[in-house]
Amino acid sequence: MKRQKSELLLYTIQTEILPRLPIKSLGRFQCVCKQWKSFLSSQEFIKLHKSRNKEKFLLLEPSIRAAKFHSFDCEPHYYPVTTLKNVPFEVKRKNALLLASLDGLVCVGFKNSRKLMFWNPLTGAYKYLSNSKYHAQAYVPYSDAIGFYNDTLNDCYKILHVNRKPSGSCMAYIYSQRLDTWKKIKFLENAQRFSKHQHWSPVTFANGSLYFTIQGSQGERLTVISFDVNSETFKEIQCPSGAKKCTKCTGRLVVVNDCIHLCVSSGMIRDSYWHYELDLWRMNGKEGGRRWSLFP
Repeated sequence: MKRQKSELLLYTIQTEILPRLPIKSLGRFQCVCKQWKSFLSSQEFIKLHKSRNKEKFLLLEPSIRAAKFHSFDCEPHYYPVTTLKNVPFEVKRKNALLLASLDGLVCVGFKNSRKLMFWNPLTGAYKYLSNSKYHAQAYVPYSDAIGFYNDTLNDCYKILHVNRKPSGSCMAYIYSQRLDTWKKIKFLENAQRFSKHQHWSPVTFANGSLYFTIQGSQGERLTVISFDVNSETFKEIQCPSGAKKCTKCTGRLVVVNDCIHLCVSSGMIRDSYWHYELDLWRMNGKEGGRRWSLFP
């Protein structure tokens, strides 16, 4: 009877208490015994912790004057708490860019070396992404698209890198965190139309796909590009018809209630002045039947 109660207590601690603790506290419990150390490092516990621990943090870019960063606790029932920490890796002034984040991990890009890195701001762990013959193109700041996603089929994190050449052609690559390798994949047909003079937005991940927008340098011709992480294929999605009626527009993708939304700032000249409106469009339907509707 005592053994059953002891086993039940241990099971309750491992499945109900530990998954609710912040990551900082978990490191101390790895010293309790070998069983706990193994359990806390397992993929099973990582998935359980992600499902139970819903704390939200906002990470700001490293300071211009020093290699530091700020994190904000954004939970609604707390007052925002700011934490200032040192960056654990060597970084020069204005050199690091925070390109994407997922499950507490951050993809960092460096302007000078054009290298990419995985970084966990809570634990301080980081790892530079390797290069290979399939990924000869270095990351170009403000020009390339970088997407971060979790491959649930192979249980690993992956990076999508779409590289634009000066000629206007585009090459796409995928990095596997588990294999530590890159592979080349096919981008859209006739990609030359997405020239270097067009603006590519940051990449957003939702419901098994990555999304980003492409538009002309003068604010015209807004297009949404999707990437299915399972089939590893790209598709072009037309922007909402209402966004085409303006003279100048800017679009950004956001996730609201697990759905992709396009935030469009549109402008037209009336009475010799620019007049701007802000609309939020929700994308409905699945691949092959995408439809846009004004939100709410």
